[in-house]
Amino acid sequence: MDPETDLARTLARHYQHISSKIKYEIKPPEDLINGIGYQLIGMQQLKKAFGLFEMNVKNFPKSQNVYDSMGDYYMAVNNKEKAAEFFKKALAIKEDPGTRKKLNRILNK
Repeated sequence: MDPETDLARTLARHYQHISSKIKYEIKPPEDLINGIGYQLIGMQQLKKAFGLFEMNVKNFPKSQNVYDSMGDYYMAVNNKEKAAEFFKKALAIKEDPGTRKKLNRILNK
């Protein structure tokens, strides 16, 4: 994958184009964007991963999962303060044992 490609912008334009053709807004699926974001973290393409996780937060602000994933991104870039902030946002939407465990690991160290 070309590290220079702004994947988030490319996907946003694609879905905007489809939406304009059918005259109905279609957002990139949360789970698809999330999955690609995690793949990019694994490939150390962190800027691209951030763009995708940010897109999901914007598109699905009521989803616990998008904030948990953004917390994972911040853990990947070693920003525990921001990770804790996003894990707390996720938990405010819905209690999740996995997210709680990640937050506790940060707060107990």
